[in-house]
Amino acid sequence: MKKKVVWLTLTLALVLGVAQLAAAAPWGFGGRIAADPTKLAADLGLTDEQVKQIQDLKTQLQQSTGVPAEN
Repeated sequence: MKKKVVWLTLTLALVLGVAQLAAAAPWGFGGRIAADPTKLAADLGLTDEQVKQIQDLKTQLQQSTGVPAEN
């Protein structure tokens, strides 16, 4: 009986931990990074051409998945 209580407690702790991680994780491609492309470009030191390539890829992804932009 005591072993069952210990295993149940550990299992519950694991499930709650995974639920916390899932709730904190960003959804979809890019998550928080893609939310502010100008900050991303500045942080990475991207050229205007690279920024345009990223925008083009994001547009292609949105068209193929049907997921709207988060900008």
